[in-house]
Amino acid sequence: KKQGSFCAKTYRLLFGGVLRDKEKGEGLYYSGAPYVLIAALILVIVMPKMVAMFAVSILLISDTMAALVGRSVGKHKLVGHKTWEGTLAFILSGFVVVIIFYVLCDLSLWRMMSGVLLGVLGDLYNEKLHVDDNLSIPLLAAVPFLF
Repeated sequence: KKQGSFCAKTYRLLFGGVLRDKEKGEGLYYSGAPYVLIAALILVIVMPKMVAMFAVSILLISDTMAALVGRSVGKHKLVGHKTWEGTLAFILSGFVVVIIFYVLCDLSLWRMMSGVLLGVLGDLYNEKLHVDDNLSIPLLAAVPFLF
């Protein structure tokens, strides 16, 4: 019990600033990491490797930028606690990822841009759909490559 308490306190000390409210509490709660792993496994099995890398990159970079910008300077609510500022940060950083993958991997520009827009919808509506955004963002970002 003492070790668990120590682990929980250490975890909150190290990561408390980036945890969501539902991940904070007395016990030791997992973050969105299992959902990232599940999404990555699904994508690696179903999609070409570069598409999987693109979709996970959108999650890692764009979702992070949305959270950082939305929490630090976001003032204009869009959906729930999501802000216009965070959403714009998601889209702009997503387009930077698109440019990098377009140059380095020659993936379809329009499919990637569509993937960013679908990914941002996964970020905006994940709570209403009761799906963790670490699962919805990369899976939705890969959808345009299915067709």
